[in-house]
Amino acid sequence: MGDNLNWVRIVPWSEPRGFIAVAAACALFLFLPLALISETPRARLNVAEMCSLLFFLILISRLLLARQPTEGLAAQERSAKGLLLALTLASGLYAATLPLYFISDDYTYLVHAESPMFESLWVLLTQGQAGVFLRPVGFATLFVDYRLWELWHPGFHLTSILFHLATTAGIFFLLEGLGQRAETCAAGSLIFAVLPIQVEAVSWMGGRFDVVATCLTVWALVYYVRFREAGHISHLLFALVFFLLGMLSKENAYILPLLLIALEFLVMPIRNMRLVGPFLLLATIVFVYRWIVLGGIGGYASPSGLPATFDIGLQTFEGLLGRAPAQMLLGYNWLQPPLFEPIVLVSLTGAMLLALVLGTSSCSSAKGLTWFGLTWIVLSNLPAHPLILVGADLTNSRVFYLGSAGLAIVIALLLTGISHTRLRRCWTGLLVLFLGAGLLHNVGARRWTADLSKGFLSELRRLEPSPPENAEFVFRDLPDKIRGVFFFNEGLTEALNILYQRQDLRGRRESDPLSSPLEVAAGNPLVELRWVGEKGRLLERIRN
Repeated sequence: MGDNLNWVRIVPWSEPRGFIAVAAACALFLFLPLALISETPRARLNVAEMCSLLFFLILISRLLLARQPTEGLAAQERSAKGLLLALTLASGLYAATLPLYFISDDYTYLVHAESPMFESLWVLLTQGQAGVFLRPVGFATLFVDYRLWELWHPGFHLTSILFHLATTAGIFFLLEGLGQRAETCAAGSLIFAVLPIQVEAVSWMGGRFDVVATCLTVWALVYYVRFREAGHISHLLFALVFFLLGMLSKENAYILPLLLIALEFLVMPIRNMRLVGPFLLLATIVFVYRWIVLGGIGGYASPSGLPATFDIGLQTFEGLLGRAPAQMLLGYNWLQPPLFEPIVLVSLTGAMLLALVLGTSSCSSAKGLTWFGLTWIVLSNLPAHPLILVGADLTNSRVFYLGSAGLAIVIALLLTGISHTRLRRCWTGLLVLFLGAGLLHNVGARRWTADLSKGFLSELRRLEPSPPENAEFVFRDLPDKIRGVFFFNEGLTEALNILYQRQDLRGRRESDPLSSPLEVAAGNPLVELRWVGEKGRLLERIRN
């Protein structure tokens, strides 16, 4: 894109010293309330959210004041160095997730993956997942993983990392196809590769569906842009196939036609809305098929028993316009010690972002693409709106994975707008460094809980090496989350089945519903244990 027209800066500085001075003032502005006033995780989350909202408000104000671009897409120089750097950095950071043991829902997926693959996939395709979801492609990746790795947990993490790398590459080629210069493409892929909010999606088997759907959606966009540029029908077919597979991976991929409409309206120099027609038609066909299979729209149920999709209120708009964008930008786990890490990281990262949006001289011909990135952020959260009020522990933050691609594009465009070359590169490098440190901080919570999951099963085997036939394990005081990471809130029975290689055992918390009356009347033996704590001995046997 051309760079001859500039936004008017809100703060008139151009020298690196002024840029750094404003960033230092912002860092102090954030550090003081985080360190001295905010005493609870929720209070610290509120400070980070206010910083994020300020970032987006300033950005939107600048977009509204910017002049309209006068030139369209233009070919730019190409270089794969930035992409290689992004892939290398993402591989190195997410290598920390390879040793993480299975947790919570993972055991349910493992038991399901043991069943005959093609028969199970046919059931998922024709009957759905318990009448709630239609995600056969996402499940197919888990079935293939099990046949490759069986119970070797690093293999499952490796597959998720590969999907993340593929999406990182997709961001690079999408920006390249939209005429952005190599430095912008590299910045976009680098930012996407290291955003801390993505940890739950990439490092947890339950987030596989988000990772796969996002990868397919991004590549559908890449091939759509290539079709717009070259007109090869094969590119359109690739885009449609990726879109179809994405919708059968997770529901958030349904937003692709809306993204294409936004792309045509906001970015393309010559609009051609007719090309969106095949995607709208395909989305309609798949949605009708999904409705027939599930007997309705599907999805999680609200407390009233109705689909949560229809549960729309003020909190929905708070999540879409406030919490979700804020967590994507500064999503740090405030329950993971040591406390100084997220305080310092939010102070530094938030300050760099505020200085960036205040002082950068970004080209107005990127105005449409910036609006497109912001639109992407909002649209991506529509299908998952019941889950987007993510708290200080980042539980359910996997739903932000697709939206973080749009955020990466926005930040990349701002970074490219720094006119001073050395400052621009240093600012990009430092921002990536701080975001990467935040990623490792968030991984720490999952490492802690995964180690507890492994230790829990090890102690259980020691306390009850050979449970009686048809035994029911009952656990008292067992937490359902630890540091924001699910801990056997699902999968207790499946974990017992895998641990003892037996199918006659069941597990539940003491607070869970009792077994069926027939099972209780049959006098099935109980194995009762109590959760002791997170350090030292984890379990103790309750003697009747």
